[in-house]
Amino acid sequence: MKARHTPWYYFLLAILAGLASGAWLAAEALASHTLILGTTIIVPILLFAVGLTALWLGWTVHKYVVGELKDIEPRRAYITLIIAKSLELAGSVLVGWYSGQILVVAPHLDDDYFKRVALQCAVCAAMSIFDIVCGTLAEHWCELPPIDGPENPAKQNQQALAGQRRGRRSRSGKSAKERESAAGGF
Repeated sequence: MKARHTPWYYFLLAILAGLASGAWLAAEALASHTLILGTTIIVPILLFAVGLTALWLGWTVHKYVVGELKDIEPRRAYITLIIAKSLELAGSVLVGWYSGQILVVAPHLDDDYFKRVALQCAVCAAMSIFDIVCGTLAEHWCELPPIDGPENPAKQNQQALAGQRRGRRSRSGKSAKERESAAGGF
């Protein structure tokens, strides 16, 4: 069974959905004269912390895959993969969300409030891109070698060795024992 990574168009669709939602909210806020745009300082800090957590979880699974850790609970690897995929898609939606707000307030940047909103949204969009990168890395690090099936590295090596042995016999027409006895060996 091959690993299935998150397709690129999922990111695009999530960014477009976030862009439409963020732009709609910003337009409604401007039309109703409510000041609900932007974000607080805690949001980019939390986005950064969540990205680092996903990286750390993915790295521990990767250490098991390459043999540095003796054992890992399969449930932990699975949950780490779910967290990584969720972070990729949530980060994509948030990039669109904050970018949509920036697009709507861009014509009003001469006002200090809208400058602050644009700066806050730009920082959060950058942290959301960081989360997408962290989620993608963690997803790739969670790729476990298959236990059964033709994709298992041990079975691939066995099949390759068997193919080489068959290839040697078919070229010379003699098996390894026959070649050895013909060369004077025991």
